[in-house]
Amino acid sequence: MTEQALRNQSPAAPPSGLALFEQVNATLKASEEAKRHLSAQLQKYGAAFAKLKQAYDKLAAAHEIQTNELTELKAAKVTLTETVRHQSSMLQSYESQFQMFSAEVVRSDAQLLDCDSLVSPVFDLDAVNNGQQSPVLSFDLEQTINAYATDAAPESTPSVMTVFPTLSVPEEVASTFENEGEALITDADFNLDMEAIARDIECETEKAA
Repeated sequence: MTEQALRNQSPAAPPSGLALFEQVNATLKASEEAKRHLSAQLQKYGAAFAKLKQAYDKLAAAHEIQTNELTELKAAKVTLTETVRHQSSMLQSYESQFQMFSAEVVRSDAQLLDCDSLVSPVFDLDAVNNGQQSPVLSFDLEQTINAYATDAAPESTPSVMTVFPTLSVPEEVASTFENEGEALITDADFNLDMEAIARDIECETEKAA
């Protein structure tokens, strides 16, 4: 295009006021539509955020409950461990006491056997009470004296007079023991109260049981 032609070309006419208004109005409408769209999106995002917040709060509460339960379980474990340790200690103590008791029972049985070997009534109490038999008591005096004179003798072994406290030994009978060592003693040698003797025997039997 030549320079002359460019000069002859008329400039573009500016837009009219109506066209400019319509253009601005269309732009505003587009902006309002975009604004409504963004507002709807924000509401959706807000609702989703609220749901996430509720879920987070629930998880946080559940975590706190589990933490508290775990703490309680740890405390219960410590308490249970201490209880088991205490019960084990008590069980060992009971076992030790039971062993001591068993040994004491064995020792008591041995003392009873020693007592039976030192003092042996050889009369039938029922027959004596019925007048069918004379009361006779036999024991080894020398063995009894030797047993009480040694350290090996049991301290709680009862003497003849402990078992039969109602017996009254005259001097002539005691001298017979010293001379002969062993003797059969009849009712002529003792002042016997048979009812009292029966009561003593029954009492000693109940104590032994």
